[in-house]
Amino acid sequence: MIEAEPLAQTDGDQLDEAMAAETTLEEAGFGEAPAAVATLEEAGVGEALIASRALVFEADPRSEVVDAGDPEVPNQSRPGRRPARAAATQQRRADARGAATAVTSADPVPVEPTACCPYCATLLQPAPEKDARCPRCRQPIIVRYVGPRVALLAEAVLPFFEAERLREERWAHERDRWLELAREREVDDDQLPHLAGELISEADVAAARAWYMSSVDRAFRVAQSDRRWEEAARIRYEQAAVLSRIAGSPNSPSTEVVRLHRDGLAADLQAIGEVATDAEVRGELCCKACAVDDSRVVQVAEELRSPTLPHEACPDGLCRCRWFLTARDQELLAALLRRQMGADRRTAPSPVEPGPDDAMSAIA
Repeated sequence: MIEAEPLAQTDGDQLDEAMAAETTLEEAGFGEAPAAVATLEEAGVGEALIASRALVFEADPRSEVVDAGDPEVPNQSRPGRRPARAAATQQRRADARGAATAVTSADPVPVEPTACCPYCATLLQPAPEKDARCPRCRQPIIVRYVGPRVALLAEAVLPFFEAERLREERWAHERDRWLELAREREVDDDQLPHLAGELISEADVAAARAWYMSSVDRAFRVAQSDRRWEEAARIRYEQAAVLSRIAGSPNSPSTEVVRLHRDGLAADLQAIGEVATDAEVRGELCCKACAVDDSRVVQVAEELRSPTLPHEACPDGLCRCRWFLTARDQELLAALLRRQMGADRRTAPSPVEPGPDDAMSAIA
């Protein structure tokens, strides 16, 4: 569109053409308003002249009803707003919105990896594959690999980098050990957490340990609910021994290890409680402190409420004292079993002697 010029600078020919265009506008009616505007613009009449002649276009009454509150549609009934200009403004806004959407929804542009000197930040192309000097500052560049990636280090940073790598190797070893212990509990690899990666942290080790603990706890609860007390006791004894060995302090077990060991002792008591009310401790083969308490008889229910094992004075930390049936209960149980076996033999049907036909068929 030609920029508007002051009215005083418009020559006579342009005024005559403007008057002719105005007459055309009046004869055209509302539906021909855009054509009349185009005629004015071709005549070189700017916005100032059009406004001075009060050339106001109203909305075509034959067009669709437009909601005045819709920001996406220009209000053509607004005085002084030309349809051609409103359409151009609307198109510019649509183009701007489309450009913004294209920018935000575009795929990320891949960035080529670059290598820079750790001293002067000079771009190194190609990246050095072994220790070298910067071609600009001549400082030594140390090259180390972290998986498939390359790290360019300054000499002053190398001790910290090596210490961090040693710590990550220790974390990786601990993580793999916990995951292997979880696999021994017959846990599928698909159920194990995905902790393998180039970079490892202490949080990965804690996650692997938590997974092992949860898998063992789940197996213990299943055996406990099925009243398989011997298996439940074995699970807890092994778990307590593993944690004590990993902690590196078997003579001073932690509170967690003692709690797990007591769960195993409680499972033994539950098994004894299935057939008797009393239990006897055996610990003469453990240490002198445990030998003093050997052959002590306790009630199963009382020991379950207030456990006394493992002995705190045992130098081995987790003492080897265990609960057994008392000697009297063992004799009664053995006598009951013998009586039961005799009754089974008496009630068993007598064997039938084979007849002649059976003997001939056996020979054949």
